[in-house]
Amino acid sequence: MGFEGGFVVDEVDAYALAINLGTNPKETLVKLQATRFESSQVINLVNAAADLDIDKPDREIIRFQDVNVYASPLGCIIGTQVYPPGFVVQGKAFILDKKVEIDCRIGSEGLKLKGEIEGFTLGPLAIRGGKGADGTQGENAFIDFEITKERQCFELSGSVALWDLEAGVFVKAQIMPDPELEFNFELAWSDLIKFQVDGKLIKPEPADRELEKGGAGANTGALANLEDADFQLHALMEQRILTEISEAMQKWFASAQASVDQGIEEAKRKVDEAKLEFERKCEEAKQEVKRTQAKFDAAMEAAQADLRAEEEKCRREQVENEQYILEEEKRADEHIRQAVAILDGKKRDFQDDMDGKKRDLAQKRRDGEEAINGKIRDLQGSREKLQRDFGNAIQALESARARVNEEECKWSSPQGMS
Repeated sequence: MGFEGGFVVDEVDAYALAINLGTNPKETLVKLQATRFESSQVINLVNAAADLDIDKPDREIIRFQDVNVYASPLGCIIGTQVYPPGFVVQGKAFILDKKVEIDCRIGSEGLKLKGEIEGFTLGPLAIRGGKGADGTQGENAFIDFEITKERQCFELSGSVALWDLEAGVFVKAQIMPDPELEFNFELAWSDLIKFQVDGKLIKPEPADRELEKGGAGANTGALANLEDADFQLHALMEQRILTEISEAMQKWFASAQASVDQGIEEAKRKVDEAKLEFERKCEEAKQEVKRTQAKFDAAMEAAQADLRAEEEKCRREQVENEQYILEEEKRADEHIRQAVAILDGKKRDFQDDMDGKKRDLAQKRRDGEEAINGKIRDLQGSREKLQRDFGNAIQALESARARVNEEECKWSSPQGMS
């Protein structure tokens, strides 16, 4: 299944698309092109694909331009259009209006990778290109990597600065068409310490190249065997710490010497004035101590006199309280004895009364039992008399009923009726 065309989202964002899917994964094709690809367009695409409603940011943070994504392992044909094999990722990204560009191709020619970051400064952070072997510094950081039949090269350049610390690197290594090797490493800590190393491969003379078979093969051998290669190296280490310290110490000693020469007399005068002021304050402090001591002695004597008076008063009150306690204890003991005698008398009266009531209760219980027994005997006699009387009445009633029956029989028979 193959498709080639484009689509539009919200009648604003247009995209070119080609895709081929089949049973053979090697014939797969994916191609996407967009001349401008902003963050709002990404949100539009996500909203349209997932049926969402994501709000767009107030400020554009990132946008893409000239986006080209192409992937086809073995190439394919859609209609009359022929798509060669290869992989391509191209595009420019602008992050806060700073450009980042990438171009990666894998095809019939080989591998080509190029990336570039536009130099920028953000607060204390600064990114720009590195310094080459000749000392010139590029504006943008970049990477260039290529492996083709005509050229095999790797090149990296960039530097990062954060406040007073800066680190930079530049490397260029090439095998074809001519062997080259250049590098530059630099580390700087403000203006006090700097360290830099740069080098360059010295190419062999033309006479040496002719010893090998073919120019390109000789060049490749010269770079592959680095042990026999010659390099031009340059190293620099610069530090100004000791100089800065020496200059600062000299300025300090000069300032101290000037201060000493100009201020000795002033210092003596200030010492004398301070001494007089100290003695005056010491005398005032002594007088104040004497006055305070006199006040303290008077207050102490008055306090001691009050303490002695309070002690005498407490002693008298203690004697009076002890006598009062003894008398109260005697009165309390007498009241207790009287209360105990009264309580014993009341206990005896209560016991006597309780014993009398118990005897009366026993007598009444015997009288009650006797009366109950008499009533029971009377009731038993009445019951026996009733039974006798009721038995005679029943017999008389039966006799009367028998006579009535006899009379009825008589009156019912014919003889009786005649």
